[in-house]
Amino acid sequence: MTTTALFRHLMIAVLIVLLHVPLVYRALTLYAGMTPDMGLHDLPIVSQLGLLLLFALPYAVFALIGIRWNPPRAHLGEYDC
Repeated sequence: MTTTALFRHLMIAVLIVLLHVPLVYRALTLYAGMTPDMGLHDLPIVSQLGLLLLFALPYAVFALIGIRWNPPRAHLGEYDC
């Protein structure tokens, strides 16, 4: 793997982590306000939709930018040996 390819993979990994930070923050703040007997279905619909939106945000950003964050996998039974 060349240095450029390694740098690109590293940057994509960092972007994935950074774009998930708002989701983690929102989930933790919602969790802190929940009582022990509450489930996810007890949250208001706006909060549930907000979590769903924040979950999809990184992948939508990559699709808009044109970054292939999930390269195609090898077919079953094919190996790079």
